[in-house]
Amino acid sequence: MKTSVLAIVALGGVVLASVAVLADDAAKPIRHLRYDVVVGVRNSRDVNSYSGHAVLGGEETQAKGSITADVVGVAADKALIFRVSEDTDLRRSGPTQVGVLKDGQLSYDPKDQATLLAEELLLASLLGRAVVADHDLSAGTEWSASYKNGGYSSETTYRVDGLQGDNEVDLDIQRTVKVTGVQAQDTLTTGRIRYDYKRSVVLSGRLQEHTHYADVDSNRTTADLSFDYTLADDSMAPKP
Repeated sequence: MKTSVLAIVALGGVVLASVAVLADDAAKPIRHLRYDVVVGVRNSRDVNSYSGHAVLGGEETQAKGSITADVVGVAADKALIFRVSEDTDLRRSGPTQVGVLKDGQLSYDPKDQATLLAEELLLASLLGRAVVADHDLSAGTEWSASYKNGGYSSETTYRVDGLQGDNEVDLDIQRTVKVTGVQAQDTLTTGRIRYDYKRSVVLSGRLQEHTHYADVDSNRTTADLSFDYTLADDSMAPKP
């Protein structure tokens, strides 16, 4: 086991702080999770120039495959450390260490920012231990988690849609992220997940993420992501 210092990085890619974690890149997983996923991506760019305005791109691609999230360690505050990777027919990402704090904030080496894919980060942010925590799970109950640091702010609202059986809950999610500055960014994520609160794991979900980026020339990039996932393998699942 080794100690590393990773940055707490918001979903918008902003470095917020640093945290010491205990993990080993080659460690045998404490818990193995694998999700079957379908990822849809569409990017477009509004460009302003001396010749006028143009919209570039807009084509959508769809990838199918899996995301693996192996628990390989813990941080001092009991946050979980995952080794995350993606293998789909169009999008791939090698194993990368990501810390998931209880409130869903993520920590990883900033140099890995270009490696981690948006859908991996979305899933990881829902793998923390405090997704439902001690909240009332009666239908219609809502709670929010917010964070602000300098030019970064985020708020995630969870709403209980209903209970399924004696250990699962359906949650509607809305997350807003705003980054101010030279490269401003606004992101809205919405969707629904099914969560097993006894096993502390997300079982399935459908999320949509809509992001606007602006650059110094007032050009604007829009990125749309749709993300469906279902838990296919859990090493801690009850044996039949």
